[in-house]
Amino acid sequence: MNEVLTLLTNGKGSLFKMAEVLEESDYEAWNLWHTNLVACQTNWNHLKTTDQAEADKNQTATVEIYTNRVKADDLSIKACSDFASFVKTNITDVWTEKAGNKSTAEVKLDTFPKAAWEAAEKQYIHDYLKAEYAQAKTLLALKKDDATVKPKLEQVIEEMKQYQDKAS
Repeated sequence: MNEVLTLLTNGKGSLFKMAEVLEESDYEAWNLWHTNLVACQTNWNHLKTTDQAEADKNQTATVEIYTNRVKADDLSIKACSDFASFVKTNITDVWTEKAGNKSTAEVKLDTFPKAAWEAAEKQYIHDYLKAEYAQAKTLLALKKDDATVKPKLEQVIEEMKQYQDKAS
């Protein structure tokens, strides 16, 4: 959870990686991107397990916060899982099938699913921004008395809320 807090409040980025591949990328790059998305799911599942354990302690002051953290973790897992599934189904599996007995480096995709890729990438960004908002809100509930962290989380929440308003 401390890593999530740092990533949200350091002013340098996001809890999620932007796509590190382009239409022109080779199979290895696409496969690595898929591997990164699967690792993302693993990391969020680990945090979800930790948050669920805290919720299960049933401490009155934090049970609702940790229950909401589990929901935020689920949003994070969904963002990574859906995008990983798209990449696997529409790119790496198709590429591997086309290669057959050849090396994946020896072949290229006949057609790249550009419109579908753009839609999937847009959905991934939308999903991870929703997840970041939920993560920030639950961390703020846990850190509401931390004078250093509170204003940073409030800023993240405001930025995510502005995105949601524009996306609606």
